[in-house]
Amino acid sequence: MLRDDPHLQVDSFYAAYRVKLTSSNDLAYIVEGRGNPVTGADNDWFWVVGTVAAKPAVVLFCGALNLAILPGVHDSLRDIRCTWESPGGDGFIEDYRFNRQTYVLFRKSETHRRP
Repeated sequence: MLRDDPHLQVDSFYAAYRVKLTSSNDLAYIVEGRGNPVTGADNDWFWVVGTVAAKPAVVLFCGALNLAILPGVHDSLRDIRCTWESPGGDGFIEDYRFNRQTYVLFRKSETHRRP
């Protein structure tokens, strides 16, 4: 895309939010894709950027409609939930826990809501 349009404003593709994932003052960022090419066909893309081994790194990526920071803490970082639901009511809830390097899927459940 940049080759075709060198004046393209790529910063408009993303929104970043500062969050506290630890009890200290360390900040992390949630980066959300804004439109094509950084979203899915029926979801948004989220990157959680934290400081692992003293350098910024993506510690979680999920394609979902919502990302929530949960109150639980594992290996020093708060748990994260990604959720998605189709217009027909089928979806998923994915809970992630930190394992000192990255977030790993802890629990996944499917949702089935009927109108």
